[in-house]
Amino acid sequence: MEIIWFIGAALIFVFAKGIYDNRRNKAKIYSAIRREYGRFNSEEDMDERSLADGRAFFENENTGADNFTIDDITANDLALDYIFLKTDKTRSAAGSACFYNMLRTPVFDEKELLRREDILRYFDENEEKRIELQAALSRMPQRRGFSIHSCVNSFKTGKAGNVFAQYLNIVMLIASVVYAIVVNTSASVLFPIAVIAYNIATYYIQKSRTDGFIYGMRNIISMLNAAAVIVKKDEPGLVAENGELRNCLSKLKKLKKASWAIRTDVSDDIMAIVLDYANIIFHFDLISLNNAVRCAVKEEESILSLYRTLGNIDALINILSLRAGAGDHCIPEFDKGQKPILSFKEAYHPLLSDPVKADLETDRHILITGSNASGKSTFLKTVALNAIFAQTIHTCFAKAYKGSFFRVITGMSLSDDIVSGESYYITEIKALKRIMDDNTDIPVLCFADEILRGTNTVERIAASTSSLRYLAGQNKLVFAATHDIELTTLLKDIYVNYHFSESIDENGSICFDYMLKAGPSETRNAILMLKAYGYSEEITKNASEMAEEFVRTGAWKCHDK
Repeated sequence: MEIIWFIGAALIFVFAKGIYDNRRNKAKIYSAIRREYGRFNSEEDMDERSLADGRAFFENENTGADNFTIDDITANDLALDYIFLKTDKTRSAAGSACFYNMLRTPVFDEKELLRREDILRYFDENEEKRIELQAALSRMPQRRGFSIHSCVNSFKTGKAGNVFAQYLNIVMLIASVVYAIVVNTSASVLFPIAVIAYNIATYYIQKSRTDGFIYGMRNIISMLNAAAVIVKKDEPGLVAENGELRNCLSKLKKLKKASWAIRTDVSDDIMAIVLDYANIIFHFDLISLNNAVRCAVKEEESILSLYRTLGNIDALINILSLRAGAGDHCIPEFDKGQKPILSFKEAYHPLLSDPVKADLETDRHILITGSNASGKSTFLKTVALNAIFAQTIHTCFAKAYKGSFFRVITGMSLSDDIVSGESYYITEIKALKRIMDDNTDIPVLCFADEILRGTNTVERIAASTSSLRYLAGQNKLVFAATHDIELTTLLKDIYVNYHFSESIDENGSICFDYMLKAGPSETRNAILMLKAYGYSEEITKNASEMAEEFVRTGAWKCHDK
């Protein structure tokens, strides 16, 4: 009787501890969600594996597709990878991958952008529901390094063990136990012991061969569990998403049933421990895996749709966090007129801690001149990023933004390619050519910083003028920055001139205000910057005299000391 009381007390303790642990884990998740919301990642928090996952998902989703995406050159010019790492506060690996894909896949359908905005508005106005949704998304795997496309492909091309052998192991064990009972000798007991030992040994051998399959299936099961929770909540802000999740759950019902023995958590409650030992002896999870993989192969598209839908929900919630962390922002407006236009007020770069904001309204091409480090490149990146964000995360870092739907392409932070043997100039002309070749009904918003600077002055000015005129004749809105003042005159009939400038204080130091001003630049500071960084007076004096004489006479003359 005492033993029964002891066992009962132990079971009550285990049950109570399980409830306590679940509540504690739930409290931790809710606390983490509240703590991380509206914060950007520090350098230490950035996870390069999530970037690799995002790139892989982006490439798999868009390989062979005819939709426009932000290409690698533009993504590199605008540091989109870094922006992703800085702002990724998603609750799942799927959400992280989908957020990266979202950043590089502009939307050209205003109805879809407004539909997304309705979701954002609903969860912005219902904070507790947003937190509950994020907690449900936290049920999915958070570990980076998982590719859903690779997982599904491995199911199709690999082999998840020999199910016949697993069933044979169970039959052998049952037969040995029956034999031991019927014979009922001390020696007969050795038969089931031997079979159990054999089953344990073969279990670990087979499990080591199917670990990748098990890991992938655990991820899919976790997604199914998260989807079931979200569908049950039936949030009115997720009508289309709930419909798609219900459809996926229905089609993957057989897979969920077949995977009954595969654990998705690493808990230490008594039922989980019992299932672990049962799996080791009877190979239930290996049999379950084999059956589930067969179901997964038949429902590949449903699995991918489940991943996309859950990931996109997570990514959308992440946009709210990004907005909260960035501060000033606006919802973009889109112009559907024939001529491409762009206007914004107090636009700024989201990664700058103390940005100087800019205003502009134009339906004409823009040519920007100015001294080194005066703000030309930062301005171009600010405009390009906001145009991309308008059509991806439906958020602009400005007081107001209005523009056409654009295909955004840049050629800014280029470099030579040692591996392919291409010089800097070859890299430049290839990058510029891809902009010229992009001609569709949708206008291109293109950016060129220091166009064709990899060649000599005479040919650079000639080729730059001709190229910028050619671009201006296409369905494009061009923003170009240059040090070549000659271009401001050569292109003044089709490009509006703006500039950035600097001033010199009483100590001779260069001061920048980073303000966009109308008209061409009338100042230079390259030689002054040599002086500011400690170059010899002999160098700076001779350089200044040479420059002044060239401006005056149009001819170069070397000044000996």
